[in-house]
Order: sequence, then structure tokens, then C-alpha cells
Amino acid sequence: MESSITKKSVKFTDKGAKGYIKLNDGTKTNFTIDEDGEIKQWGNASNESITTPVITDILLMLYSAE
Repeated sequence: MESSITKKSVKFTDKGAKGYIKLNDGTKTNFTIDEDGEIKQWGNASNESITTPVITDILLMLYSAE
């Protein structure tokens, strides 16, 4: 069975963003993005190829200029 995202939570703050991503295999990745754009992620996710692009998209959304 291929892993997929079952739940995401993102909270935007004045210093960046923080949240988590849960996969259907029960694993979870927590992350923070600070005001300098530095990403920290931790947890027991079995497939970072699914979670990392989501976190990167949040980073791009947070710091894109329109």
C-alpha cells in the first residue's frame, strides 16, 4: 500500500509557521518554519518524499511576494 497524507495542520505565526502531517500508515511528521525560512522537521514518518514537498510548498507560500 502506498503512503498518502490523511491529515495536515498548519498554524501561521508572526515568526513563521508550524504544524504536522499524518500519513495513512500512522506516522507523523512535525515541522516548523522560522522567520528566516529555516525548516526543521522531526517525527517517525516513513516516507519523507511525501511530507517534504508539502512543507516546501508551505515555505514558498509563506515567503512569496505578490
